[in-house]
Amino acid sequence: MKKRNFARAVPSLALFAAFALWTAAVCRVDVRAIGPGGSSVGFAAMNGWVHGLTGVHMALYTLTDWLGLVPLCFVLGLINCCAELNPALKKPCANCERCPPRRNSSYYVYSFFRLS
Repeated sequence: MKKRNFARAVPSLALFAAFALWTAAVCRVDVRAIGPGGSSVGFAAMNGWVHGLTGVHMALYTLTDWLGLVPLCFVLGLINCCAELNPALKKPCANCERCPPRRNSSYYVYSFFRLS
């Protein structure tokens, strides 16, 4: 691997290592049965403290539920951006009368929410 490419890969490798360490720590550090239904939870002291601080609020649950869509929207935006920048995706094919129209990701997101 060239030096330049390796230098570009270092941040990704570091984030992957941090992810792996965090996942291992959640599985091994301070695991106690404090979750719903007696389920085991990693970092139980910290989780119990935050739960005691916030309690059970449906507003927080709803907020975090909707914030879970942020990464999905980000990925769909990246797909759309890449499709707009790639000239090969803009060219119509030779048999354009028989092909369905090309649609970007925002069309599919709109269709999903329109149908539900």
